Amino acid sequence: MSAQSSRICAIRLPGTSRARFADAGEVAVSLGDWVVIDIGAGEESGQIVVAPDQWTTAIEMEDVPRIIRRLDDAEFDALAQTIELTRSLINPAADMLRTHSPGTRLAGLRLTLDRSTAIVAYLGPEPENAAVLDDALSRAIDRPVVLEQDLPGDPDRAMLGGGIGRPSREDAETFQELLQRRIDVIRDPESFAPHGMPRLGTQVFCDDGDGVLVAVDVRRWTATVRLADGTEITAPVDSLRQP
Repeated sequence: MSAQSSRICAIRLPGTSRARFADAGEVAVSLGDWVVIDIGAGEESGQIVVAPDQWTTAIEMEDVPRIIRRLDDAEFDALAQTIELTRSLINPAADMLRTHSPGTRLAGLRLTLDRSTAIVAYLGPEPENAAVLDDALSRAIDRPVVLEQDLPGDPDRAMLGGGIGRPSREDAETFQELLQRRIDVIRDPESFAPHGMPRLGTQVFCDDGDGVLVAVDVRRWTATVRLADGTEITAPVDSLRQP
């Protein structure tokens, strides 16, 4: 399946700094659109942060979720409440992971579009007592749970497959140059999506100066910004300003 025939794009899911590959299929989409994908356990919403025509090189991808439609106005208006509900479930979920699966830690938590199911992403080995953990998580957050192991992938694909990636301090490339090798980022000038969600790889202003956003901690609602001199600082997301 080629990128041209499958129309691969990248979607950022609410409440997470990560982007995921998806197949736009026959749905007409543009950069910044909010869309719905089918994940098997239900429907998830996300915003297109890399459109199908933005790739600078061909992308071939199989077994990725398919975009089934665009988000309607009522669903979009409900996103802020869904994100707030998701944040309230993070601590109970993290506590259950620590209690029932030592050695793993919470990597993220998302809700399906109808809020009926939680996708709990974790870092670490597969739990030996997955059934017990699943039951404990379901009771703690009062809804069925789908466990999702967050694994590092191939370095060249993990940039969007799990996280958007970041170069080491010794890497000569800047974060923006790393993105530019794969994505036409110049066509995405806005730094903030609706509801104040900052986008990775974009320029932002903070009290310490301007820099590039390289990470977001959705549990603490803080952002990591790489300044022009290469140092990284942590600041509240609400303190960031768009250039």
